[in-house]
Amino acid sequence: MPNVVYEGRRVINNIQQSASLFLMKTIFIALLAFISIATMSPFPFETKHLTMLELFVIGFASLALSLQPNEKVVNGDFLTTIFSNALPGALMLLTNVYLIKLISYFSIFPTEHFVMTMQVVAFTLGGVVYLHNICKPYNLLRFIIVTIVGICMAVWVIWLLDTSKTLGIPNFFGLDALFPLHLSNWGFTLILVAIIELNLLITKPFSNLSKYIMTSLKRTKRNDEEDDK
Repeated sequence: MPNVVYEGRRVINNIQQSASLFLMKTIFIALLAFISIATMSPFPFETKHLTMLELFVIGFASLALSLQPNEKVVNGDFLTTIFSNALPGALMLLTNVYLIKLISYFSIFPTEHFVMTMQVVAFTLGGVVYLHNICKPYNLLRFIIVTIVGICMAVWVIWLLDTSKTLGIPNFFGLDALFPLHLSNWGFTLILVAIIELNLLITKPFSNLSKYIMTSLKRTKRNDEEDDK
């Protein structure tokens, strides 16, 4: 019987983490779509621009996290926990996109296509920061997962943004290369580093906001049920 209980805890806790990663992207895309509709502007990204986020931050990481042992006692409502975990990540990705958009108004970036490249890199790296947050406290497996994802992202940013220049094949991601680091590119790299640092700082406020929203919705639902009685 104890083994059954521990297995149940492992499944539920790991699904909560994995589902939060999937839901993070879903909420992010939904918010982007809503903003695009509200502003009557085209959706800013194509499916291929989400490849690295989906492949490593969501696909690989969620699979690896689902296999880890987890005997933590299950607390709270399942769906509420998933949404409260996913919303801060989605807001972080959205913040990164519009921070780059805001910076672009100062004519720092050479072309509109380069702006889109910076946005794709920024929200993908934001996903890595979110993965770092949900993996805390670290154990050996979680450390290995984040390290592998981080290395893959570094390789992607340095060599694979524009595969036509590095691999001699058609530009798979449809992005501009940031490397080799010319003088101007150093500034772009520092912008990305600053955004990552900002993501680390805003994680807790976004988490508190998410918990407040979910608590308010639960309270409203409870009040409605009591009124119906």
